[in-house]
Amino acid sequence: MPVRPTFDPDNLYLITATAVHRFHLFARPVVKRIIIDSLNYMRRQSWINLYVFVVMPNHVHLIVRFHTGHTLSSTLREAKKHTARQIIRQYQAENKDQALTLVEKAASCIPDQRHKVWQDGYDARDIFSDDFLRQRQSIATTTPVSPTGTSQSLPSSTPGPVPGTTSWESRRSSL
Repeated sequence: MPVRPTFDPDNLYLITATAVHRFHLFARPVVKRIIIDSLNYMRRQSWINLYVFVVMPNHVHLIVRFHTGHTLSSTLREAKKHTARQIIRQYQAENKDQALTLVEKAASCIPDQRHKVWQDGYDARDIFSDDFLRQRQSIATTTPVSPTGTSQSLPSSTPGPVPGTTSWESRRSSL
């Protein structure tokens, strides 16, 4: 069950947002770039202060503070909506039919929606102490970004939920 604390714009939050059915939709560098560009846009527009983020093949972690007037739920809703549209456009432009079929099937029970990229909701946890913050920053910046503990991609023959998206290489940053 996702955790959703009472929103306080003065708090830092650890946010986790996950791809629908945990598909590896975010593994490719071009898709990671879409997510990173969206985070950068929100930062430049003064919606958020972004401290740390990690883009994994099927989820994203952020340590963030939301500016007054930009609540956690509304900001994440807009970010997920925007990135979903961009990711779908990218898959369409590249004729990634298998990936498109997966996200179309995920939306098949939702009226007036053709694709579903993100799971509903998110997990948000208050960063309640300096120790908790240091622990989460350490995890985000020291956890291996591939199964072998390196930043290298796995061979393209490695099985994955979305063909052509089997790289475990992640994008992480600490601002």
